[in-house]
Amino acid sequence: MIDFLNKVSFSGKKKSYFYYIATYGTTPGNNGYLADKNLSQNTGIKFYAFFSVKMPDTWTPIFDLSNKETVAVINKNAEPQIDEIIQKIQQKSSGNFMRNKLPKFVAPSYKPYYENMRKTKHFTVDDSCIGCRLCEKMG
Repeated sequence: MIDFLNKVSFSGKKKSYFYYIATYGTTPGNNGYLADKNLSQNTGIKFYAFFSVKMPDTWTPIFDLSNKETVAVINKNAEPQIDEIIQKIQQKSSGNFMRNKLPKFVAPSYKPYYENMRKTKHFTVDDSCIGCRLCEKMG
């Protein structure tokens, strides 16, 4: 996301309604703030609104996605959140509507923990692996 926001350019009206939507499993962290900061530095454009939708957490070292019922409940609970976001976007609402985000002052201290936590050195796969090596490149 940050790479994209650092490279993107827009033509046309700078007063267009820009909004940001993040999905998250446990917390969206403070990615709305970081996205706004990067977009603003690169283009001078700021987001008008920030939204988040809780989805199944896909970080497999900790979260188990094998329980189809649990995943279905989380996905079902996401539907009203999405409907609410659609309504707010149609109304061109402004504000930070993200749920479970970290306070700005916590984000810098959390980043080293997050970077270490997301390493995949202990990641293993089963016989369903197709051998694309994408997980290796991302680790």
